[in-house]
Amino acid sequence: NVSLGGETAPTVTFAGDANITSKVDGTKVTYSLNKTGLTNTLNDTFAKKDASNIDGTAKTNWLTALGLTDAMHGFKIQAGTGAEQEIKNGETVTFDAETDKGLTVSRVGNTIKYGINVDSLANNITSNVVTNINNGKTAITNISTGFTVSDGNNKPVDMAMTKDKKPNLQFVSKDGNTEVTAEKTDDGTKVTIGLSAAAQQGLANQDLNFAGKNGTGKVNLKTQTLSITGDADGIISTTAIGQGLSMTVDKEKLASTVTNTINNNTNATAITNISAKFS
Repeated sequence: NVSLGGETAPTVTFAGDANITSKVDGTKVTYSLNKTGLTNTLNDTFAKKDASNIDGTAKTNWLTALGLTDAMHGFKIQAGTGAEQEIKNGETVTFDAETDKGLTVSRVGNTIKYGINVDSLANNITSNVVTNINNGKTAITNISTGFTVSDGNNKPVDMAMTKDKKPNLQFVSKDGNTEVTAEKTDDGTKVTIGLSAAAQQGLANQDLNFAGKNGTGKVNLKTQTLSITGDADGIISTTAIGQGLSMTVDKEKLASTVTNTINNNTNATAITNISAKFS
């Protein structure tokens, strides 16, 4: 207690806030800091934070202050159903293609374009797909081919073709009078059907026999020509037209010949059934 001027001494209280403590020892007052409270106050007043504990509104405020609100900070990439990969800011994603299999990739601005190298793709198909098929590694089960043959009067005959079966369509002579030859040409296979030598010889030895009212005749079909002519008087004439024969009668010559024959025949029977008159 401190007494001033003989008056009753008032009570003086020495105190501090939550961060300061006071201690009175006789006429001595000692102040000390509440370190724990002060540390908490500093942490609350001057928020000491790093990227690991910024969230919520504080995170938005920091991004806005730094001009990073619209900036990309990272993303994830995934192909199909595979595992995803985080791509951080500054890292590069490469779009690649298997060029040895005919694929190409290019970039124009923000556009990634994939394409096909036709030559490389064809080489890959030839080297891998076709080779595997030919070597029996990859079987083709849904392909079939073939054709049918018929003579127009009978049911068509199936000619099936497979890897191990090649049908043989054979042309043969039924009676020996024809012969068939097959030869390979630049355009395919040429089949030729003709008369056999025996048939040709047989035709060469054939004769055409004919007969008239008087007498008979014979013409060899290979070496001779059958000649059909008219009479010596020229009343009947013949003309060959293509595969036919035209016969013509000269009516005037026929009438003249008949008249002359009648007039010159003294032994002819007289015609009596004729009447004539005049006035």
